[in-house]
Amino acid sequence: MNDQQWEKILKKYKGLMYMIGHRIGGDKIANDFDDSQQELALTAIDAVAAYTKKTGKKFDDFFGTVQFDKYIKTCLWNKKNNLGNKIKKKYGIRNCVSLSANPELFSTEQGEVYGSSSLEVQETVLSACEDVGLDNAEQEIVDCVLGDMRLIKPDGSFNISKLSRLTNKTKTEVRSAVDRMKHQLKDYNEDIN
Repeated sequence: MNDQQWEKILKKYKGLMYMIGHRIGGDKIANDFDDSQQELALTAIDAVAAYTKKTGKKFDDFFGTVQFDKYIKTCLWNKKNNLGNKIKKKYGIRNCVSLSANPELFSTEQGEVYGSSSLEVQETVLSACEDVGLDNAEQEIVDCVLGDMRLIKPDGSFNISKLSRLTNKTKTEVRSAVDRMKHQLKDYNEDIN
């Protein structure tokens, strides 16, 4: 591909690449907008090379055709989905606490947890929840978890199925309430870390 061909690609698909780049969410440090634009530009170049090889036609013969238009758009959207999925898989790395590495954090016994008894930890959690004003569903989940710390899985996430049964709510309702709490309590989480 030469510079003139690249200019044609940019002229026709720059807006699409710009829009797709903004839709690739996730970690702004690991993959910011400029990184996304570079990935999409490389994808467009690869799409031209693959289409040339696949059809045996020259660039000027297929550029502007409906088939090539569909092909390059599909390639760009697939790249967006692949990048987004890779970033999404890494979300949990920052948000979980390992029980095997810190078993004392989730002990149901009365004992010392970094200089505090588990009762003091529970009081701190309840105080934080009162500060943000949880709704009934969220408060019910907090009460269940404080009553039985085994509802927290080894990876630090909640056992949604068990919480669903204990609260008589659907799994979707429980997930939604947990997500709302994560958002409301994120400042407390940042203070702890």
